[in-house]
Amino acid sequence: MSWDLFVYDWEDFESMDDIPDNWQPKRIAKRSDLIQSIQKLEPSVDFSDPSWGSIENEHFSIELNMGDDEDVHSFTLHVRGGDLALGCLANILTGLELKAADGSGSEFFDLEKAQQHFSAWREFRDQSLTRANASLKSWEIVFSLIAIALILVLPHLELFPNFGYIIPIAITVRLVLYYSKQDLSHIGLSLKNFKLKALPIGLLFAVLSLAFMQGLFFPILESILSLSSHDLGLTASQEGNLGNYLFFVLMAWLVGGIYEEIVFHGFIFTRLEAMIGGKQATLISFIVSSALFGLYHFHMGALGLINAWIIGMGYLGLFIRFKRNLWYSIMAHGFYNTLVMSLIYGGYL
Repeated sequence: MSWDLFVYDWEDFESMDDIPDNWQPKRIAKRSDLIQSIQKLEPSVDFSDPSWGSIENEHFSIELNMGDDEDVHSFTLHVRGGDLALGCLANILTGLELKAADGSGSEFFDLEKAQQHFSAWREFRDQSLTRANASLKSWEIVFSLIAIALILVLPHLELFPNFGYIIPIAITVRLVLYYSKQDLSHIGLSLKNFKLKALPIGLLFAVLSLAFMQGLFFPILESILSLSSHDLGLTASQEGNLGNYLFFVLMAWLVGGIYEEIVFHGFIFTRLEAMIGGKQATLISFIVSSALFGLYHFHMGALGLINAWIIGMGYLGLFIRFKRNLWYSIMAHGFYNTLVMSLIYGGYL
């Protein structure tokens, strides 16, 4: 459930009861101009979809339903969370010089009462921006680099049977985050951020990317170059063997979908971004972490390495596109691996 506020140019009406039956709302602004104004007031707002913006943090979320028309006569605010949301709302409405009708009654949103929360909101926002832009301390850089090296090297040493390397790596990543006063939510993973739409989006990505790689990219590449690939015994162990197939599908989700997304596109990408800093940090981190993800799969041969590199960029792109929510890349990765395993089981790969 959300608290809904309806924003119009309410003119000088003191309450909803004062509005005549024949009242027609005036045009507020062009949607593009209105979005630009809101972004200046609240830099954290995400308008990847111009018709539906959002402000999300650990304290509250505000969704802004802007509609599909370029001429905006009204928009709706869907509010969830704590009192800090009131300060954010006051900041937006005051800056736009607009009023909002409270969907739970006949009164307008009380800006004067909300002002008491504004200073707390501004302090929280400034601290969040400072944390996001702060570079890591020296010891954090050292331990982050050690953790990254462990992620890249330990699985290939074959010291642990049956993906046992996950345990020491998971403990190391958790400790690095803990002593940096962070948790998994800071690298994009929390249950409250799970969205059902991540399922169809992840499945669609998996289907389209697999069709592209197997139906177009690799046939063209193999017609030009002679590259090796290693199936690691997957074909022999899975083809026609339902038990092995189900085991590998489970591992495809636990190891590929969840573990690899957390450590590569959650941990490594964000730690590199924090270590590099500056305006180009995201781009450089994207390139480096994608390359590391590809090289991590060198044991699958040249084709496997290239496949992981390209598809990995897609997973990371989903993570960034959907407000650094790992559920989207987890679903895409898990579905992609499941499709590959299913094709192997059926004898098509």
